[in-house]
Amino acid sequence: MNSQSKDPDGSPRRAAIRPLLSQPAFRLLWTAAAASSFGDQFFAVALPWVVLQVSGSDATLGRLLTVAALPRASLMLVGGALSDRMPPARVLLLTSVARAFLLATVAVLVTAGLAELWQLYPIALVFGVLDALSGPAWIAIVPSIVGDDGLTTVNGVVQGTSRVSALIAPTPAGALISTAGLGAGFGVSAVANALAGAAFALMLRPIERAPARGSAHTHLSGPDSATPGHIMAVLRNCMRDPALRAFLLLIAALSFATSGPLAVGIPSLARVRFAGSVSLGFMLSASGAGTLVGAFLAGSRRRVRHRGVLLLAVNALIGVLLILLAYAPTVAAAGVVLALMACASTLVSVIATAALQAQTPHAILGRLMSIVMLASVGLSPASYFLAGLASAFDPALLFGAAGALVIVVTGVAGFSPALRRVD
Repeated sequence: MNSQSKDPDGSPRRAAIRPLLSQPAFRLLWTAAAASSFGDQFFAVALPWVVLQVSGSDATLGRLLTVAALPRASLMLVGGALSDRMPPARVLLLTSVARAFLLATVAVLVTAGLAELWQLYPIALVFGVLDALSGPAWIAIVPSIVGDDGLTTVNGVVQGTSRVSALIAPTPAGALISTAGLGAGFGVSAVANALAGAAFALMLRPIERAPARGSAHTHLSGPDSATPGHIMAVLRNCMRDPALRAFLLLIAALSFATSGPLAVGIPSLARVRFAGSVSLGFMLSASGAGTLVGAFLAGSRRRVRHRGVLLLAVNALIGVLLILLAYAPTVAAAGVVLALMACASTLVSVIATAALQAQTPHAILGRLMSIVMLASVGLSPASYFLAGLASAFDPALLFGAAGALVIVVTGVAGFSPALRRVD
């Protein structure tokens, strides 16, 4: 591993962050990430709880998540093209404001006792659209404010800050919901998204004036115009790269094996095996702690060697941890397993994201990242739907089957020489 300059106290991460703090755009991005992720954690606790309270059905929760996942998957490439045609900060501003409005509407409905299950489906559909439009923009915005050498650090800092929210917010969110009601949880999420929108509004001028990033260090290329045909041209170029092709196929399979079981199975465990919304908040906080550690470990290094082998090893570990989660006897044990799983996945995610950002031409970055994100979420609608059915039958079997699938898929991907050779 390449070494990094250090502070007198030996902290490479602190030395890397210090010059970034002088950039207004970075400070605003940091603020927006913190506010947005804080609101997301309250939403993550409130949404499954309101569905389970209204319907009492894991299958219903799975169907609702499927409704949100369908536009997220089908429109992800559109979101990537949008981030290549206009400043990512503007895309994030518009989607944050729209989220704040929707969340405020849900908060009013729930508080007034007017919320019904049918109302949540169109709201979930719109949330899926907003996720598809904003997801690539979150990745594309980073190279707009930092050079290639700082990409891993910025990704680590921003994701790490988001994970601090994931650590500290879910438990108080569960407590707030249990005392003040679900409307309060949605209300906090609405205010947080409005604050993120304000930060993106202030960020627009610094982002638009930032100098264009240098050309890519990879053979991936594509036309500058972000039309549907040009999106497919970028996709074809990606599929010609053996290592990137194997990576996309691997994360698609892993998404199918994990997205539904985690999103549906964890709330089910909290309701059936443990002590309710507070337990759900605790498990989400434990996962947030793991992602924080993973982001710190990744962001403290500019260069990580043998990334292909690391990806395979981490995914095999995630499969084992999923199987262990199926048999966690207490909420504390489940929290430890979730923390380890989140740490491992975040470590690889930050490293892989920084590598793609550094090696991709700026003109097609949004489209390339939308392809990567599409691979990650494309099969999630089926995963949510099937997980809802399986969790209603046996949550332990759901996690065990998901873990076994992850291990099998990782073993198959390990036969790819191109992926193993990625350094």
